[in-house]
Amino acid sequence: MTEQSTESATLSAADRFAIADLYYNYSFAFDGGELERIATFFTADATFEIPGMDLLVGQAAMTAFADGATKGGLGVRHVLSGVVAEAAPFGATTRAYVQVFKYEESAVRLIAFGEYADDLVQGPDGWAFRARHFHFLNPPALGGLVLAEAA
Repeated sequence: MTEQSTESATLSAADRFAIADLYYNYSFAFDGGELERIATFFTADATFEIPGMDLLVGQAAMTAFADGATKGGLGVRHVLSGVVAEAAPFGATTRAYVQVFKYEESAVRLIAFGEYADDLVQGPDGWAFRARHFHFLNPPALGGLVLAEAA
């Protein structure tokens, strides 16, 4: 993070690229079942808040969540858009839209669409999620909606 003055900070273009890369790499690792990589995207004490679930705390919880979501086949896909970031005293606050789909043998289902609102910190290995918050933008009745089905 580059300092603009002693009172305010700004994110460099390289920071913004690295932050977007963090989002995309996390999504590909999650969707691809690359469990050994999941913890690397989070700080040791990271939290992840998803409505209707217990708060996830720590890297092991993040890995277990990804493992559970991809059991029974690698059919989960995250589609991200609108990744934005602002400098914060601890690193950065970020937001992104996400749509989550489940590809089954004969159907494609909408799992959720929503928004991530995250706090990131920069460490020796780059940017990492410190706190993630997922907000559903779809009505609950649309969760699991079949979007396409084989005839």
